[in-house]
Amino acid sequence: MKKPTSKPINVHLLPKLLRQLIRVMGQDAALQLVDQFGGTQLVVPKRFTPDHMLVDVVGLEAFGALVSQYGTEVLELPKNDAVVMQLRHHRVRELREQGLTHSEIAIKTRYTRRWVIAILGSEEEELRQLGLFDEDDDDAVKSSLANSRGGAGESAGLAHDPFGLVRVTLP
Repeated sequence: MKKPTSKPINVHLLPKLLRQLIRVMGQDAALQLVDQFGGTQLVVPKRFTPDHMLVDVVGLEAFGALVSQYGTEVLELPKNDAVVMQLRHHRVRELREQGLTHSEIAIKTRYTRRWVIAILGSEEEELRQLGLFDEDDDDAVKSSLANSRGGAGESAGLAHDPFGLVRVTLP
């Protein structure tokens, strides 16, 4: 049996059957069950037997609760994707708290940098510029834009374009 997860999981975001299994069996046992058998049908035995293979997966007490609640039923177990996603998103937030950059977090979590930014709820400006420029080049582009319009400062020429509708032709 795997080590139980100690990460916080928002149960309300999980599939309905998984939420029900958590109430019946406990979080760790239910997560172990869908980790092992998620995406398949599980025929819950009619009677409790301590030598059943599920005892090794979820434990004796959780298996007893499963049998007493769902005995003889066929359960379509959800995949554990929702759980894995929450754990990965939690990891992204942990890495950000440790001071890692978006790119470093993307490498460590195997997400794209854009997805890391979306998870962290970064400012809309970063998302808008992400596809065109690296974050280090953003100030240089603004400066270039101001200079190409004949202005003296970074904001010169942009005062009459409050909604960002000016098209820029880069050399």
